[in-house]
Amino acid sequence: MTTVRKGQAPPKLDREAFGARFRESFQDPAFDPAQDAIARLEAIAWTAYEEGRKAPRTRKAGAGYADPDYDLSVDWIAARERIRSALAVQRDPAGATRVLLVVAAARNDGTCPGEISKTYRLASIARGVIEDAGASCDMLDLSLLVSEPSPPAASVRTTAILSAPPSGGNTDSGEVIERRPCRPSARRLTRLGPVGRLQRWTPRAVRRSGSADDHGRGRRL
Repeated sequence: MTTVRKGQAPPKLDREAFGARFRESFQDPAFDPAQDAIARLEAIAWTAYEEGRKAPRTRKAGAGYADPDYDLSVDWIAARERIRSALAVQRDPAGATRVLLVVAAARNDGTCPGEISKTYRLASIARGVIEDAGASCDMLDLSLLVSEPSPPAASVRTTAILSAPPSGGNTDSGEVIERRPCRPSARRLTRLGPVGRLQRWTPRAVRRSGSADDHGRGRRL
């Protein structure tokens, strides 16, 4: 029997922490006259979070599935259809050569003062070269994950503060000793270093790529 390994995700927020995180999105004084309405929305959001309603809108799977009566998420069904359409294009032998160019910089001119990242500029040059060669090029800009504005209370995330991993152990291990609400754009993990000093790390995917001018790439702050 295969053992399911768990323990990576931090525990769920309690009611107080959830409320604090939810209300962070409404700090603008313009929301002050609507505090009663915000409180009602918070209560609804808490119920959905507590009950784990990740797929609130569903429909019957229908023909072609092992269980046609299963309630499938309508978002999942739509995503599957888009994937199948993209797969048909990718497998078309008469289609053009397709290249996916990933811009792994953590910032852009919308996240930090100044100009666009050097990584994006270099990727744009590469895209031009690829398209001049007759290939079709799609660009995936990961910096948009942190620069796109999040709608109020779109989700609840936490910053996990972990204990230092055992000597010589996996740096991704450690016991969760505290949880702090954080904004969706704060995609960093706070850890306790070997000497107990708080350190901030950018995601591993960002640490391994991006140019030297991209703020926070693999640096401890």
